Parts: sequence; structure tokens; C-alpha cells
Amino acid sequence: MEYLDIVDLNDNVVGKMDRKGVYKKCKPIRIVSLFIKNSKWEIALQKRSSSVWFLPWYLWFPAWWHVASWETYEQAIKREMVEEIWIDTNFKLKFKRVENIKELYDWKEWFEKDHFIFHALFEATYDGEFNFNDGEVESIRYYSKEELSKMIENWEKIMPWVVKILKEFYL
Repeated sequence: MEYLDIVDLNDNVVGKMDRKGVYKKCKPIRIVSLFIKNSKWEIALQKRSSSVWFLPWYLWFPAWWHVASWETYEQAIKREMVEEIWIDTNFKLKFKRVENIKELYDWKEWFEKDHFIFHALFEATYDGEFNFNDGEVESIRYYSKEELSKMIENWEKIMPWVVKILKEFYL
């Protein structure tokens, strides 16, 4: 069973709970994600498989997930890069901040009340190929800024969290 640290709004650990309990009780936790661009400034996104329960076919960052109770943000993103996309590359912290998942999604069926998380976004430049075979990822490809702007404008299936970050920092 995967245990996550429960944190206060200053990112201090105040407890531990299994992942299912965290979401059921909307406890604040830590999340990491990785923004990858290539040397042409095209942005890599993964298309989620039709078999996943949460947002199938949506575009997300290539690597993202929870920070387990035994690891740091940096350890978590390094683990996710290897587990999800089989790469090992240098990365740097873009930001770490509190975000309210309910505001990011605005979907009452997912989050009936506020659910705060500490989100650490890391950034990397990578020109290689991606590998994946966990069944959760259908594809990963690079998109130009123009393509992403048009996709957002046309309301294509891009995770709202990703859209927010793309608009804030890269588009």
C-alpha cells in the first residue's frame, strides 16, 4: 500500500495516510510533475490511455505523481522519470507552491470540497526518445507552442492543471 505524507499549508509533515484515504478525506499532500522541452522549445506531453480511470485520453506532463512518505520532491521526480518514461536527465525546480485541486479542475464529481496540495514542478530539456509500457500511457510527443495554443483554444483534452501552467509560464 502506498502511503503519502499529509502536510500543512507550510509543507510541514503532520501525518501519513494511504492514497485512497488522502483523496477521500481531501488531505493536503505533495505532488511532483515534470515539464520537458526539447532544444527547439517544443513541449512534450503524454496522452493517457483509454484504460485509466482518471481523465483517459487527456494530455498530461510526461512524468508526474505523488511524493511517497519516504522521499523528497527530487527523489520522487527522479523515480517517476525512470518508472514512467525511462529517462534519466538533469532537471531543475521551476516552482513549489500550494494549489487547490478543486479550483484547478472545477469538477464537483471529483472534488466536493477544497483539496490543497503542494505541487513541485520540475523542468528539463531532453531531445531523446521516450519509452513506456505500463498501459497508462498511449503516446508521448512534442508539441510546438502554436499547436498547444490552438489545442487549448479548441478545448482539446488537456489536463486543466497543464493548461494553467502552460499559460502561466510557456505560452
